[in-house]
Amino acid sequence: MVKVPQGVFRASGWMLIAAGLTNFIVSIVHLEDTPANLAQLPYFLNVAVGTHVAMLLATPLILMGLAGLYLRQAERLRWWGWIGCFLMFFLFIFEMIHAVLQVYQYPVLFDGITTEAQLKAASDTALKTMNHDGFPTTLSLVAMPGVLLGFALITIAMYRSRVFSKWLALTFLLMPSTYFLPWESYGKYVFPVAYLTYAVYGVLLVTERKIVAAPVTEQAATA
Repeated sequence: MVKVPQGVFRASGWMLIAAGLTNFIVSIVHLEDTPANLAQLPYFLNVAVGTHVAMLLATPLILMGLAGLYLRQAERLRWWGWIGCFLMFFLFIFEMIHAVLQVYQYPVLFDGITTEAQLKAASDTALKTMNHDGFPTTLSLVAMPGVLLGFALITIAMYRSRVFSKWLALTFLLMPSTYFLPWESYGKYVFPVAYLTYAVYGVLLVTERKIVAAPVTEQAATA
């Protein structure tokens, strides 16, 4: 049996708070994937690159924070709950890949543009890069069903573990729900809020008073 110090949980909590709030703000100010017109280009470059740098820094914190959150509930998470954790991580890996592409690609693609025709050509190239047929796109299409299954499994696992509020566990479904409902009337408002779930769990980990050792037991791994 491995006992995890309470300090690890608190550190994980701070990571979730920082990353959850950062991605909440980033999702609100996040622009479209390309500038609407030439006049918007300078503002677009500053905001687009800045938001994706923040996303690139925050996403690893979410992954590390979630690891601590899962360990806190290890004794009560069933084996399929851990599979859900693993599958859900793929979403954040793709977010990091997306952020890296934007950070490095935008300053190069949109450099020296002075006409609308040049802007359209650069925008088409940017969209083609993100939607290019090949291994990354194929991998994302194959992985997406697994990601959705992961969110469902971890929601059920955390709901049943009852370490924290079972109703809070249901908020994990907010993010995947945006893939099935209209973006303009639902997704663009709910997607940022979904990141607050991680911040709330972070607060619970940080403020938990009782020193709890989370045992990683053979029973938890095989239940």
